[in-house]
Amino acid sequence: MAEPTAATKIWLALKRQIEVAAGDIPVAWPGEAFEPTGTFLAVSEVMTPAERRSLRASDPHRLRGSLLLRLSIPMSDKQEREVWREAAAQIATAFPADLLLEYDGQSVRVREKASVTGAYQDGGWWHQTVQVRYETSL
Repeated sequence: MAEPTAATKIWLALKRQIEVAAGDIPVAWPGEAFEPTGTFLAVSEVMTPAERRSLRASDPHRLRGSLLLRLSIPMSDKQEREVWREAAAQIATAFPADLLLEYDGQSVRVREKASVTGAYQDGGWWHQTVQVRYETSL
């Protein structure tokens, strides 16, 4: 197998930390089939194009992105919404500011502590989102 690209190494560094954050909560990974049977964590990633830092082609480029971790809880779980928000906040604690993640020589830095953002109801599900902003050099 060929050496993984920087993009793959970045994803694998992030994925490892998502697994830590999720603990026992099942994870719906992008591009993988998933049938929820209860509370789960859905993962989405948004990347911006790499930015040049200087005019020399040999200098590193900066890449920034965001992970969107959506904690989805069935409404049949008759908990107060504050309990669900706290569960999302516990996931966010796994991504403190300046956390340095690494996979096979490629490092990724969490830019600022993860934030618990908007929550909404969709059918029989309550969704609470955690946003993780990161950056790396290529």
